[in-house]
Amino acid sequence: MGTTINGRFLLLPQEARPGGLSEVRKAVDIKSVGGDHVAVKLLKQREDDAITRIFLERETSALKALNHPHIEPFRVR
Repeated sequence: MGTTINGRFLLLPQEARPGGLSEVRKAVDIKSVGGDHVAVKLLKQREDDAITRIFLERETSALKALNHPHIEPFRVR
């Protein structure tokens, strides 16, 4: 069985898609009724600095504002 994040998201085996601050992985929300497929963003281990925090807060706000039938809503902060 794969890795589970926060007891809710089961990471699917795949090639990772690394970025500068994080890695995005496909996962299944095991607590949803239909076992929804989601994207999980895993932050890389790094020191907490003001610039990184501002970037992530802006990204979080942008994701929460998305409203489209083919995009899952932002679920967990």
